[in-house]
Amino acid sequence: MIGAKGFTLPVPQAVIGLASLAVDAVPAWRKAVPNLGIDRVREMLSDRWVCDAAPFSQAFGWRQRTTLRETLLEAFHWLRIRGIV
Repeated sequence: MIGAKGFTLPVPQAVIGLASLAVDAVPAWRKAVPNLGIDRVREMLSDRWVCDAAPFSQAFGWRQRTTLRETLLEAFHWLRIRGIV
């Protein structure tokens, strides 16, 4: 629901890992909760995310028009004007 206030629920990483192992171990649960597997948890908890656009740029000739900071600020202002954040 747009405009709804959310909250952060701190969950220990070990609990998330155990839950993902349970989802992977019980096939019936994978249908109900398809996005929580051990592979997804490894992605979520990684502290070394690296995004390199070079391969894409070389393959397709794409070049960025703005910086990430500019784009995030623009998105934030757009959301703020609409009262979403």
